[in-house]
Amino acid sequence: MTLLTLLLKIFNKTQLTQSKKIINSLFKDIEVKVEVLGSNSAGWLQIYVQGEDQQIAVSYLTKEIGICPATISAIEKGSNLIGQISEKANKSLLIDIGVFEPKIVFASIYLEDIREQLFLDNEASLDKIVDLFGLAKRIPVQINVLDICKRQNLIKVKLSDKQVSLFELWKKSLLDRLIVQGVTHTEVKNAINFARLNRDIISVESLDLFTQVLTCKLGTQAKGLVPKLGRTLKKAKLTVFNPKKLYPNLIKI
Repeated sequence: MTLLTLLLKIFNKTQLTQSKKIINSLFKDIEVKVEVLGSNSAGWLQIYVQGEDQQIAVSYLTKEIGICPATISAIEKGSNLIGQISEKANKSLLIDIGVFEPKIVFASIYLEDIREQLFLDNEASLDKIVDLFGLAKRIPVQINVLDICKRQNLIKVKLSDKQVSLFELWKKSLLDRLIVQGVTHTEVKNAINFARLNRDIISVESLDLFTQVLTCKLGTQAKGLVPKLGRTLKKAKLTVFNPKKLYPNLIKI
């Protein structure tokens, strides 16, 4: 039997029920039993995995959802991780990467690194960047570890190449996107069908189990979808990404 702390935060009973249903559905065809325990004191989902095909299940969950490192000692310089935006600090974004023993430690992405990686001019404030890229609290981001000071519980990170490439894709597409937090992929698809918005949306992609990104068709504004989807997804947080707003803030060459 293996205890896993998944890189997935649970914020209410509905999400816990949905997580149990989704995770158990993943392993119907192999010899494994998964027991969903609930969230730990830091909010991360914990499960027990046991059975003949236990290692297959563990490998799949590690790849598709991620496993919390738990301690700062488990993190290596240069490694790529996934975390959730926690809050803004003094000229940095704090990222929850699943370090909670013996206490919670956040990673920090500094403003100057964000500007450099996203080709933003020196006038772009942290608040402005958060608004432009839809970097709301709890949004998953992929990061790379630059430095670690275990004695001071400091973890310096930057956006990973994969995350930068994703933002670059979003920017160059010139298509609006709507980030929907707190609901599953199925819930979003059902809401789109209910609101008859299929003609306005190209795709729905998952950043994690409870964060979905809707790509709008050319000419469709994401902000116009907010009230239409909000009527059905009443508990979801909706954040707009508009690539056209980025260009005035890019480095002038």
